[in-house]
Amino acid sequence: MVLQFVIGGALFLATGWAISLAFFREADVVERVVFSLACAMTVPAIILAFLNLILKIKLDAIVVYVVLIAVTAASFWYSKTQPQRHHVGKHS
Repeated sequence: MVLQFVIGGALFLATGWAISLAFFREADVVERVVFSLACAMTVPAIILAFLNLILKIKLDAIVVYVVLIAVTAASFWYSKTQPQRHHVGKHS
């Protein structure tokens, strides 16, 4: 039970961090943490709701882990394949 909590929490945080890296490239540390938590709570929840309500897939721990791993991998892949954007007017 404790192991499932630790693995689930780590996947939850990794998913949010990966999504924030993919879509919020210019965020500083505080913004990244906020975006990570917001994305971790919303994106997997929407996907899991779609799987359960529309596709009628029964949700259990394995399905949730697979969705979290797939979203994390897709987000990291997307963030690595997109070119770095340079914004004019942003001061360092």
